Amino acid sequence: KRQGPEEEEQQQQQQDQQQQQQQQHGKRHHHHQKEEQEQQKEQQLLQQEEEQQQEEEEQQQQLHDKHQYNHQEEEQEQQQEQEEEHGEEVEEEEGGGRRSRLEDTL
Repeated sequence: KRQGPEEEEQQQQQQDQQQQQQQQHGKRHHHHQKEEQEQQKEQQLLQQEEEQQQEEEEQQQQLHDKHQYNHQEEEQEQQQEQEEEHGEEVEEEEGGGRRSRLEDTL
């Protein structure tokens, strides 16, 4: 699920608050703070990777849709051609050829 800019902003604010709180704890927790920052960085990287993947998938999906659309158009054109040819055949048949032969066999 892609996050809107608002949600991202909220997250950023939360992170800022966390960092401020950690800084208020002072030097005692400095080591701990470093670890947490690294974890946050890792999470952000993972998030970015996920978003990139989603974007790539969406692009591929769009390409796929385009391709399908073109393919459908081609198929429709072929069908039209076939129908036109078939129409000519029907006209020839109505000229008596096959129908009278059928009557003979009946």
